[in-house]
Amino acid sequence: CVNSNEVKLDNMFLVDNLTYNMRTTSSSGSCIGVALTNSYLAGTATVGMYIVGASSGIYVSNTSFQLNTSYGVQTVANADGSPNACLFTQCVFDTNLGAAQVQLTDGLLMEFNNCWWSGATDGLHIETAVADVRVIGGEIFNVGGHGIKNAATRVQIVGTSFRGCGYSSTNTYDGIRLNGSTQTIISGASFYGAKDGVDVTRYGISIQNGAGTNNTNITGCVFGNMATGDYINEAGGPLNNVFLVQSNLYTASIANGATSTVYTFDATKVGTYLF
Repeated sequence: CVNSNEVKLDNMFLVDNLTYNMRTTSSSGSCIGVALTNSYLAGTATVGMYIVGASSGIYVSNTSFQLNTSYGVQTVANADGSPNACLFTQCVFDTNLGAAQVQLTDGLLMEFNNCWWSGATDGLHIETAVADVRVIGGEIFNVGGHGIKNAATRVQIVGTSFRGCGYSSTNTYDGIRLNGSTQTIISGASFYGAKDGVDVTRYGISIQNGAGTNNTNITGCVFGNMATGDYINEAGGPLNNVFLVQSNLYTASIANGATSTVYTFDATKVGTYLF
């Protein structure tokens, strides 16, 4: 779909293509309003769905991305601009072999609503050139690496379930890894760190050493069976205005670097808190 407008593809079976199973892209123009529904994209030599440049209004529903040798979905910029306004709802990203099941390299206004991630690598990568991402509900289940690795701006993760992240190397990977992100909200998420009876997830939420994570609010989350602990700042990471408001702790582990400003308080205590 090159500079395409108002395209709807339904019940597509796109498999084993040499480069991409599907690509939306701009070429000295824009690609606007592409819908893909009730489809299956698998087995390509690179990316299942490649969203490039000034591609906007991309809607994908009830579609599976599986067994692609790189990412299930990837967004990238080109000379025309960056992808924006992409919505994935009730999609499955499973057993793709790249560094993550979904790679957001560039873009704005991305939403994943009630989707499911699983596979031997990370679930979702959100890079520094990305902003305004929402992950609402859904399940990140038995990924070999991090559930979500976030270096972006204005990311919201609400009501998502994380189970068995990091199974490929016990006590190495986290449910959510904050890697220099800004203005992140994590609310109402649940983290269960065990797979096949072994506590494999290192931390439910971790803040990478030296990454410079700022303006983050973590509230109303539930943690269980982490290999090491619920939250961690790997000592030395500069933090500003990071609020950790836990509803239920299993094994708390909060370590602050010398330059960190981290506020924690028990959500069950009612009152006014001044910092």
